[in-house]
Amino acid sequence: MSHFDNPEAWNQSGFSTESAEGLSGDIPCRCPTPTCQYDIMIPGASEYYWCSTASVASAVSGELKPTRRSIWPPPTGKITDRLGLDQQTAFYRAS
Repeated sequence: MSHFDNPEAWNQSGFSTESAEGLSGDIPCRCPTPTCQYDIMIPGASEYYWCSTASVASAVSGELKPTRRSIWPPPTGKITDRLGLDQQTAFYRAS
């Protein structure tokens, strides 16, 4: 079963049923390939995206100098630590 056919799974990621049904009907029309995946659908996805976007913006603006210390451990590690690595890995593999 595709996640496009299961709005309840989207609810677990914070989407309303109405949004999930709208997106699940719209996205496959744009890319009919069955292996296409647009976004990660795991808990904390929006936090991971925000963190990545903020890091890239800081690097592009020159605020963040790319050194080993500035990129490791990645800021997203705090999100994963809070949500649990094993749980996040399981959600990612199932998505």
